[in-house]
Amino acid sequence: MVLELQLTKEQFTNQTQTGIDFFDNLVTKLIKSGPPKIGLNVLMGKTTKPKLANLLSHLKVGKLELISGVYKAI
Repeated sequence: MVLELQLTKEQFTNQTQTGIDFFDNLVTKLIKSGPPKIGLNVLMGKTTKPKLANLLSHLKVGKLELISGVYKAI
């Protein structure tokens, strides 16, 4: 996608492990305390659980990465 948009990567940080840790902690809290009164569960409804499970699964097996960075137009 970066090449399609004609961008060069100036600086980037792979935050995948941070994301995995965040979602692992979120799942632990949800199991312990249940869903919050307001949060993603309100927005996504009944599909929240499978969506978060899918997200976490794909992060853990390397099919999805969380990358932040600065890109410059060529």
